[in-house]
Amino acid sequence: MKPAARRFAPLATGLLAVFGMLAMPVQAAELRQFFATYEATYFGVSVGSSDLHLQQLPDGLWHYESRQAPNLRARLFVPRSKMPADERSRFRIQNGRVVPETFSAGNGSPDDPKAQQLTFDWQRGRVTGTAERKPVDLPLQPGLLDTMSAQLALMLDLANGRQPAPFAVLDKDRIKEYDYAAEGSAVVTTKAGEFRTVIYRSRRVGSDKSTVFWCAPELGFLPVRVEGHEGDDVKWSLVAKAVQVDPPA
Repeated sequence: MKPAARRFAPLATGLLAVFGMLAMPVQAAELRQFFATYEATYFGVSVGSSDLHLQQLPDGLWHYESRQAPNLRARLFVPRSKMPADERSRFRIQNGRVVPETFSAGNGSPDDPKAQQLTFDWQRGRVTGTAERKPVDLPLQPGLLDTMSAQLALMLDLANGRQPAPFAVLDKDRIKEYDYAAEGSAVVTTKAGEFRTVIYRSRRVGSDKSTVFWCAPELGFLPVRVEGHEGDDVKWSLVAKAVQVDPPA
């Protein structure tokens, strides 16, 4: 083998592995219920844990919830405005796509400054509610997601061998568009085990902020590591501590 060919052989092998994992499903894949706990860090310092729970409901809806458990260090050193809120999303799967119906965030207190209550009325073509004490009334556009259901839309695309298209996401009272780019594959070791993953980076056009996901095909492409980047700096991370995923249907 020529020297140049030897240099490029590992890259070609890595790309083939990524495409191979994405091409595995032969028939349409579905979301799988899961419960996962992650260790959370902020600028490299442990600040507690985060639980994610996806549940399919009897009426065909899905319920996705995140709950935060900050530790004492987080309460002392992380600004309150930077502390993530508990979040809940209810949605349906239609034509293989995630379609949100409601989204809420906050600690349940009526005076919570970070509270959100949003309703996606697809018949009227409006999304309405409140976000951080501001009224929200915006026209719906096809494919619009909330910040929680966007995570599941990524997983569903990967499980079905689809390259994720740009996602339109309602973030509080603004609609933002995020691009997703594949960045190869890696084996990730966590307290929940060792997983072969594909790596995707989400970024808004023109922003130096991005989110990187290490998604494990054996877990229905559930991320086992997530990092929030600002330029070259890692601001926060979530790494799996425990994972329970239903077997494929």
